[in-house]
Amino acid sequence: MDYSNKPLRTHYKSVFLLGFLSCALLFLTVLYFGEDVSFVTGNVLFDGQTPNDRINSSFLEVTSESIVINISNATISRYAPTGSMKPLIGEGAQGIRIAPESSNDVYVGDIVTFRFDEILVVHRVKEIGFDEFGTYYITQGDSSFWEDEKVRFEQIEFVTVGILW
Repeated sequence: MDYSNKPLRTHYKSVFLLGFLSCALLFLTVLYFGEDVSFVTGNVLFDGQTPNDRINSSFLEVTSESIVINISNATISRYAPTGSMKPLIGEGAQGIRIAPESSNDVYVGDIVTFRFDEILVVHRVKEIGFDEFGTYYITQGDSSFWEDEKVRFEQIEFVTVGILW
């Protein structure tokens, strides 16, 4: 193999340097931020927050002919194809939802439907806080890069307790 070809050697050096710098940046980011880093996989921002478990086995009736989920005051929802909650909620998915009775019924990781202006938005609760106006929720779509503005309990209409595909 002839290594006297200078442009080819320069190309390999550039590729190596780019790969090295990318790995170093990733390493330093994880080292500095620790578990607070969200990794992008495909179009999904995943940080491990899952909804509160609301359906236990006592709510289920399973026979050879059907499965019935007994949830009081539940309704079925359909979703606009915005892509903000992909891959969990895609086109054609339906949700089982309940109306929370108080701010204590909403947890980090829950998928909530809230009213923003005149639009219903379905996003995941990432943080719960308290300020001079009371409890607020920070929400974000699973495949969105930006968090939403503070959401108040009065804006939350539903909490999703199940997804049907």
